Formats: sequence, C-alpha cells, structure tokens
Amino acid sequence: MTLFIRIVIGFFMATQVAYAKDEVPFYAEKQVKMIIGVPPGGGYDIYARLLVRHMGAYLPGKPLIISQQMPGAESLVATNYLYNVAPRDGTVIGSVVNGILFEPLLSGKGNVNYDIMKFSWIGNLNKEVNLLTVWHTVPVNSFQDIQKRETILAATVGGSGTSNTFPKILNEMLGAKIKVISGYSSSAQGFLAMQRGEVEGRGMYWSSLIAAQRDLYERGEIKILLQTGLEKHPDLPNVPFALDLARNEDDRALMELLFSSLTLGRPIFAPPDIPAQRLDELRAAFDLTVKDERFQTDAARMKIEANSSSGPEVEHVLRQVYTTPPAIVKRAREIMN
Repeated sequence: MTLFIRIVIGFFMATQVAYAKDEVPFYAEKQVKMIIGVPPGGGYDIYARLLVRHMGAYLPGKPLIISQQMPGAESLVATNYLYNVAPRDGTVIGSVVNGILFEPLLSGKGNVNYDIMKFSWIGNLNKEVNLLTVWHTVPVNSFQDIQKRETILAATVGGSGTSNTFPKILNEMLGAKIKVISGYSSSAQGFLAMQRGEVEGRGMYWSSLIAAQRDLYERGEIKILLQTGLEKHPDLPNVPFALDLARNEDDRALMELLFSSLTLGRPIFAPPDIPAQRLDELRAAFDLTVKDERFQTDAARMKIEANSSSGPEVEHVLRQVYTTPPAIVKRAREIMN
C-alpha cells in the first residue's frame, strides 16, 4: 500500500471518528438540573416536578433530570443564581414564581441582578387565574364585604409573589381593605395559617386549589370572593372578575399590566446565552412533553391544569409587557411599592 493511499485512508478514518463523535447527543450520559425557586409542597414545586418526571424522555440522549430546591426571597435567590452563576450549556433549567419576571419593571429594587429578556425561555406550564379566598368561618361573603371590613390575608416571604402584590392592587384599584401578614415560607404554610385561624384568608391560584384543597372547597370550607387575571376561568362563571370592577379604562389598562404575569403562571427557562441548538432541543422537548399522553394522564391524576404555552409565546408576552408606556409603568410602580 502506497504512502498516499495510507494517508487517504487515515484521513477518512479520522473524519469518520469525528463524525461519529458529533452524532452523540449532547445530553447523552449527562444530568440536567431543575432549580426550583420555592420550598417543597406548593403549586410551583408540584408543576416543576411533574415536568421533571417526563421531559428527559424527549431530550436527545434522554438525560436524567433532577430537582434542586433553591428557595429565598420569593424566588429571587434562584433567579439571580440562574442568571449569574449557573452553567450556560443547557444542563441547568429553572422554575420560579411568575412575579419574578416582572420584578425589574415594577420594583426597581437593587437586588434584582438580572435582565429578564436575556434568559432562555423554554415554555410555561399553565396560564393562571388568581383567587381571593377566605376561610368559611370568616364573616365576609362577597368582595363588597372586603371593601367594608378589614380582612387579614397570609403571604409568603418576599415581595414579588402574587400573595404580596395582588392585595396591594385590590386595595389601591378597587378599594379593598386587605391587611397582609407576610413571612410564611410557602403557600402551603400560608394555607395552614388560614385553617388555624392565624389569618382569615389568602390569595391562591385556582389550579393550586383544585390540586391540593379541592375537597375543602367542595365542602364549602373555602369561600372564593374574587378572581383576577386577563380572562375569567371557565370553571368559575359566577365568581366576580376583577377587571369588570375597574372604575375606568385607564384603571383597567393598568390592572391588565399588573395581572399579565398570570398568563405566564408556571414559567420554565434556562440561563442566558446557552447554545442555540440546546435551546431548540429544550423547547422541542418541552412542547412534546406537555402534549404527551403520559404527562397529561399524570396531570389529570394530580388534578392540576396544564394549559401551556411555548417559549416563543413567553417571549412575546414579555416583550409586550416591557414596552409598556412609561406613564403606566410609573403608576404601577407607585402601587406596588
């Protein structure tokens, strides 16, 4: 065999080996970590772990996905970690409370160390409707009663979650008399406080209510006084809708901005600047997972909704929100702070 032929064969073999290596999926024999920015047991934790159980099957290489709790400051600790510290290779993704997506716009606080538009948005597991609820022994039976009588609600630690922010909106925009007791470590702890009589009620998502306390609701032990969001929930046709109570069109526009976080009720994302192919793979895996019959069956067994949206849809909502006219943003900040 001549030297030339040996060189050609060697080159061919080398390129074949390189090609074979290129064909090995990035996620093969890797582990993906899901950072969950809340304590165990609440709705965000339930949704994130549901996705973790199924999404790995749709990533090339079928990696194991594990969960890691990183609570603190209503998901601010986890969000700052995902933006500033986590690897940017597609092996770390996150689930945080949806209010954190709007924190840079509405709070202006110095501890917000991230640019929300630079995250790699994978999808959203559910569009939410938030509820104003009270325990059945509390002597209020309508939102009009809340406008006349001070009512004490539980809220979690931190300022960006709906349990803290939405009572402010209802007080300022609709004349409610809500007093918030913050400091509960999770939504589950806030609910227990309502049952024990430490507080009279709390805000909660309809999806969380039917997943964790449906029996109490059906027995009449939880009273729903108001629903907030951009659309009424079809299961709650007779519950008053906050936007219908807006005093004028300017107030309604402002409330729509403040309630828009609910359309991104369970966001899933990765750090900034991950390779484009990784983001495409994560988005495709998410989209296939939420349509998978096993995922849907699991969600139905857990009695939770899965009204999902894609990564590009999440980006579209955020672009709309972050181009809100400055005058409306200024008024929103005054209410929230």
